[in-house]
Amino acid sequence: MSVPLVASLNSLSESELTPALSFAGHVLITVTPENLDEALTFMPKNFHRFTFSVNVVALPSTKDVRSLLNAGASRVFVTYDQLRALQPEVDDSRLALLIDTSSRGDGKAAEAISDTFVGLYAHNITDLDFVTGWLNEYGSNDRPPVFVSFGYTPSLGDVEAIGKLVATPIVAAEELTVDLEKEPSKLSIGDIILAAVCSDRQDKLISTIVTDEAGIALGLVYSSPESVKESLKTGAGVYQSRKRGLWYKGTTSGAVQELVRIDLDCDGDCLRFVVRQKGKGFCHLETATCFGEYRGLFHLQKTLTSRKESAPTGSYTARLFSDEKLLRAKIMEEAEELCQAKTKEGIAFEAADLIYFALTKCIGAEGRAMLKRNGLNLA
Repeated sequence: MSVPLVASLNSLSESELTPALSFAGHVLITVTPENLDEALTFMPKNFHRFTFSVNVVALPSTKDVRSLLNAGASRVFVTYDQLRALQPEVDDSRLALLIDTSSRGDGKAAEAISDTFVGLYAHNITDLDFVTGWLNEYGSNDRPPVFVSFGYTPSLGDVEAIGKLVATPIVAAEELTVDLEKEPSKLSIGDIILAAVCSDRQDKLISTIVTDEAGIALGLVYSSPESVKESLKTGAGVYQSRKRGLWYKGTTSGAVQELVRIDLDCDGDCLRFVVRQKGKGFCHLETATCFGEYRGLFHLQKTLTSRKESAPTGSYTARLFSDEKLLRAKIMEEAEELCQAKTKEGIAFEAADLIYFALTKCIGAEGRAMLKRNGLNLA
């Protein structure tokens, strides 16, 4: 997946994490020894809304860097010495080497990332022409990701120039907006995202996959620059109908969508809208998706969520949500029975029961984001 924009935060303040900023989804924080403990609390608390990159060059201990990775940092921006210390145990995709473009070449840095997928972070550039020239030479295919921040207040054209060369611009959060009418002096998040998008269709519409927060595809639609900006501005699912123009999903059916995030695929020719679907479902046939109803664990998740919100009289699942002791006893019982099961059928049967009760516990505690974050642990 390509990252079209990272918003850098000035502080670890909740006030900086605006709903509009969450639509882009990726933020950069800078961690020092002074704010390390705060960062270790800040990231897990907001992990469900944002993907965190972390500038850790000021940290003297790589142990602290590992703690940040375990706390939910998707990627850390590091020095050469930090990179060497971390590479044996951290996947390349979670590391990016900070380089000083004013030096115009660093053989040590080139050696450190040779034959790896470690990213590059051009920090606080001042010479845009030099960096865009270098990006042209570096190419855009089968290479590690490149991140670029600005040592000056960039124009929209400067930021778009980086995006069009398949690099990720890093822009201060306070300089970004989803509504140019209200904040005309700022940079449009929509324009920055669209700079990284390409379409080979004659009508220039952009193929768009719509998914829920679990990544389940709800359907295929099309977007235009106008619809993308309108979706960001309204926080709703807005697409481009090839017949009717702007399509505000659910206006007539009631099956509206809350926009969670907009992502870009690896080739930059397809968008993914992550949404919270309301009503009976995404499809005009009133099914959850255009490919039918949910299945397996996702069907169970939806059923449990529905029972939590509005359970029929006498619902056993609703009782589990309200009776902590009963739920705990059932989890313990089913875990023991799974451990004792011997046959393939018995193991599957007991595992299914345990998953039901465990997922009930997770949904009751809204713990799904924590499950995702635990996947980033180094151990």
